[in-house]
Amino acid sequence: MKKRIAISLLAAMILAGVSPAAETVALKENFEAPNAASAWTPCAGFTIVEGAGIGGSRGLVWEQSRSRPMKMVAPPSVDGNAVRPVPTAVPERFVRELPLEPGRIYTFSVKINGLITNNCAYVFLSWFDKDGTLIGRAEGRPTIYKEAGRKGWETVKAATQRLPSNAVRGKLMIELYRTTLGRMVFDDFEVTCDEPRHVERLFSSAYRDAQESGPVRFVVPYVAAEEKFPKDGLSGAFTFVGPDGAPFTLPADVFADDHFEITVDVTRLAPGSSPVKACLSFRGNELGTATLDFTHGKIERAVTFDARQRMIVDGKPFFPIGVYVHPADKEVPYLSRLTNTPFNCIIECSADRRMLDKFHAAGLKAIPKAPWNPKWAGPAAKSLRRHPALLAWYVIDETPADRADEKRTLQRTLVAADPDHPTFAVLDRPRNADALMGAFDIVSTDPYPIGRGRGPISRASEYPRLCRAKTWGLRPLWQVPQSMAWEWFHKYGFPEENRYPRYDELRSMTWQAIAGGANGLLYYSAHHIFKCSPPDELEANWSSLLKVAGEVRFHVDVLLSEEVSVTSSSPALVVRAFRKGGETLVLVVNSTREPATGAIDMAGQKFELTLPPLGVEFKVLRGQTLQKNDCRAEGV
Repeated sequence: MKKRIAISLLAAMILAGVSPAAETVALKENFEAPNAASAWTPCAGFTIVEGAGIGGSRGLVWEQSRSRPMKMVAPPSVDGNAVRPVPTAVPERFVRELPLEPGRIYTFSVKINGLITNNCAYVFLSWFDKDGTLIGRAEGRPTIYKEAGRKGWETVKAATQRLPSNAVRGKLMIELYRTTLGRMVFDDFEVTCDEPRHVERLFSSAYRDAQESGPVRFVVPYVAAEEKFPKDGLSGAFTFVGPDGAPFTLPADVFADDHFEITVDVTRLAPGSSPVKACLSFRGNELGTATLDFTHGKIERAVTFDARQRMIVDGKPFFPIGVYVHPADKEVPYLSRLTNTPFNCIIECSADRRMLDKFHAAGLKAIPKAPWNPKWAGPAAKSLRRHPALLAWYVIDETPADRADEKRTLQRTLVAADPDHPTFAVLDRPRNADALMGAFDIVSTDPYPIGRGRGPISRASEYPRLCRAKTWGLRPLWQVPQSMAWEWFHKYGFPEENRYPRYDELRSMTWQAIAGGANGLLYYSAHHIFKCSPPDELEANWSSLLKVAGEVRFHVDVLLSEEVSVTSSSPALVVRAFRKGGETLVLVVNSTREPATGAIDMAGQKFELTLPPLGVEFKVLRGQTLQKNDCRAEGV
């Protein structure tokens, strides 16, 4: 069957300020035109072949029979000195650029057929700002694993999140690692988009939008193309219902590049449940609105959060210090190794009463993995709601942003079935946190920086800070520190780099996370330590983790005390301050592998501090110094 190629008028419509209709076709590409490949950036291994496509049409074919050598890439110079190029596994990429418009969700699909040797092929739609900086990307799902294409033509499909105000360019990309072998055919690329929306949701800082007293922040993320809607013409306002039942409107306190907000004391709101409405306007014309139902009053729950985003369990503050298990492990043979330790909870067990009974008997709280299907999640949550071991529900595990609506449905199901317990999310990309808002109660990241190409260890504090920024500080923040070796999962051939973290690295990642704002820690993972550690390394691996967790447990009373504002002049020194018992303690962590010096400023009290590589220190500004505990290293 003869096919056509059609590039839409989307770019021209955007430039003219015309909004295309919903499901506008932004790109159709099936390689039938003689010059079909000219719009793509060519790459070795890719050719357009007659008869390879659907129904004997032309198709894009990637084929490689030999592993390619690593490329020599020169890293940035150090102090102006030339650096010798190093071998780098640069992937092969076939790229097609296209214009994008802020406020839209773009969906792409491609049909695939063929066979490759490993799971190192991907299809992405990435978006960039006008300077070419990568802002985000959507990954085709299922990723083109080696199983894909075995049964004939299959479709890989994914969607972006709603694009931010500065997204103007896109790249559709096929990417294959240098070690991938085999043959894969691609046909019928299509990119569509919906109508632009400037405002979608309204969020509050109150746990599940209910609070009895005190101030509450209301935050509205918005999208408005910079060229079309200059910021000086934008404004935001909120409408509330007062105690007398009459509505009143207030302008936003803060109007930033990506959101506007207001802080209101709940005494100004009607008792019980009432609607809150937010409106975005441009030069007096409404661009979009969002609403939520807010409850002015107290709701009793077994587990909740206070205004400081501390977890409250049975009326008392609780700092989670936990480890991962495995949902398929029904026996947990190492359970005895988890008892009488610094750990007070586990995560990722199956949602099974027998499992929760085991952990309760061991004196541990549990965060089971919620069934992914709401049809199963609801009954599971309802049946376990009253279990004394239940702490929260694990609902997001590195979920891509394009599945946000699916996860918000799961959130609504769990809240209805079990209003007593929060939901917990782990993100591998902090940039996705805003797109997934509304799908979780607690957010966390898992940087896992110890390994080849994993980035600096400072990611352990950068990730939580980025995540807090992307959620506007509205959600409780925890962290998943790395307590595993990448070598256990991927045999890349660099075991000395993909090793289990050393004690000083475990300790640094832990305290960086806390200094970065985390109010809970869940290490990944006990299951893999006991399953994958070489026999002669298992005890050392486990002991160093217990030692670090013990240091945190020793300081829990401080970590749950009043927090004080503090800043550092050095980006290498991450700081957080607490006040307890007449003393003010400043946690200072060197997030680098080099000595670092900086000026610490806390309410006008300043001091300069130098820390060794990966150093950690509590600085006491008043009163006596902290006593040492038996399980912590010197310097804390």
